[in-house]
Amino acid sequence: MLKSKKSIKWIVTLVVTGLLVSSLVLSGCIQGPAGPAGPAGATGAAGAAGKAAPAPAPKVEEVQTYNIKVSCENPITFLPDGPVWNKFEELMEDYSDGRIEVEVFYDGSLYGNLDVTPAVISGAVDMAGPAPSHIGHSITPNGQMFDLPAFIGVDATYMLRVLRETEVGPRIQAEVEDHGLMVPGFYSSGDKAIMFSLNGPLRTLDDFEGMTMRSPAGALSEAIMTTLGAAPVTIAFSESFMAHKTGVVDGGVTSMPGVYASKWYEIGGDVTWTQHLWFWRVPIMNLSSFESLPAELRWMLRAAFNEIIPSADVWDKEAVISSKKKLEEEMGKPVILLTRDEANDFAEALLPVEEEFVASFGIDPALLQVAKDFLAALP
Repeated sequence: MLKSKKSIKWIVTLVVTGLLVSSLVLSGCIQGPAGPAGPAGATGAAGAAGKAAPAPAPKVEEVQTYNIKVSCENPITFLPDGPVWNKFEELMEDYSDGRIEVEVFYDGSLYGNLDVTPAVISGAVDMAGPAPSHIGHSITPNGQMFDLPAFIGVDATYMLRVLRETEVGPRIQAEVEDHGLMVPGFYSSGDKAIMFSLNGPLRTLDDFEGMTMRSPAGALSEAIMTTLGAAPVTIAFSESFMAHKTGVVDGGVTSMPGVYASKWYEIGGDVTWTQHLWFWRVPIMNLSSFESLPAELRWMLRAAFNEIIPSADVWDKEAVISSKKKLEEEMGKPVILLTRDEANDFAEALLPVEEEFVASFGIDPALLQVAKDFLAALP
C-alpha cells in the first residue's frame, strides 16, 4: 500500500513537471532547437520559434512630371508679356506641387514672331503668346479686325470688352483652336500704337512721304504704312534700335512700353501716339500637349490663366502710363497726341485699306459690325 502511494506521488510529480516545462516553452522562456539559417538578416521557416518574418517595405510609386516649353518674343522685364509668363511658371509649379515644370525662353531666343505659331502647331514648342497679326489671317481672319481704321483712337479697355462681352472673342478663339491649338484667354500687351520718327513730328499724311518705317509683321500693318506714303520694313524688335541708329529706317511703329524699352529715344526723334493699331495677345498651346496632361492639371492650367489675365490688364495700363512719363523725361519733350481732326484724317485716308482687307482677309462684315455697334453703344 505504501509502495502504491509512492508510485502515484511520483507520477503526479512527473505530470506537473511536464506541464510546467510545456508552459515555459510556449511562453517563449525556453527556446526550442534552432532551425537552419535563412538568408542574411532573415529568419527561415524552420528558424527561431515564435518570431515572424518582417513585412516587406511598401513600394513607392514615382510621380510623373510634365514639362511645358514656352517661347516669348519679349524680355522678361517687358510689361506685361514677361511678367505674364513668369507668373504662369510660378503658378503652375505651385498649383501642381511640382508636377508641371514650365520653361520660358524670353527675348525671341527660340522663335521670332512670324514663325512661333507654326512651331506651336507642329509641337516644336508647347506654348506662346503671339499677336493676331503674327498668327496670320489664314488662321484667324477675324482676329485682324482690330487693326482696321475703324478702331483708330479706341482705348484698349474697350477693345477688351468687345472680345469678352460679345460674340467676337469666342469666334476668334474658335478660329484659332480649329488649327490644333488651345486658347486660355486674351490680354492687352502695350495698348495702342505709337509712331517714332527721326524726320520730325508725324501729324499729317504729308509727314510720312518718302519715309522708311519699321512696321509690325503682317500684311495689314504694311498696307497701312504704304497707304500713308511710307515704305514698310519688317525688322525684329531686338534689332530695331540698331536699325534706327544706322539709318536703315527713319522711324517705326511699336507700343509706348516698346519704344521706351528699346531706347529708340536715345537716338533722338519724336513720338506720336497715333493709336492706329492695338497690340494684344492670344496665348496658344499645342492641343496634343494640352490633352496629354491629366484632367486635374489641365484644369490647373486654365485656372492659372484665369488668375493671370486680370493682372495682365493692370500691368498693361501701368506700363503705358509709366513708360510715357519716363519717355517724356528722357526726350525732354511731350509725346504728341493727335487732335480729333488729325485722327479723322488718318482714318479717312485708310478707309480703302479697310475695304480691301475685310474682303481679302475674310473678315466677317457682320461680326465687324457687332464690334462697331457695341462700341457705339458705350457711354
